[in-house]
Amino acid sequence: MNNLPADVMADLCRGSVLAVDVGSALAFERTRPRSWRGRLARRLLGLPDAMPGITQLLLRAATVSSDAQVELARARADVVLRPPLSGIDLRAWRAYAAAAEIGYRHAAERIEAGDLSSWAGRV
Repeated sequence: MNNLPADVMADLCRGSVLAVDVGSALAFERTRPRSWRGRLARRLLGLPDAMPGITQLLLRAATVSSDAQVELARARADVVLRPPLSGIDLRAWRAYAAAAEIGYRHAAERIEAGDLSSWAGRV
């Protein structure tokens, strides 16, 4: 599985490569137990009130092996955009519109700031 196929695109030799890395922003969201039983159990076990959920841990474990591949792909890209998506869970399919809007705003800000001006002329 290739989470950032910038290397594949670069190998096609069709021009400049713009990569959008949405996987690197995976943050372990600390969640509090919803029920009083969960909070009580954590206190009795001496665990912190907020910890990453098991689903987030398993998802991160599944994607950590691709981190080296992503770094190689990023090196092959001319420009890498990393929209700030840390508040959106990777599994939140209903948040697609919000993620797209964040990505659009991030790209617009980078263009306005001139971060992409040298790249834009080569496309």
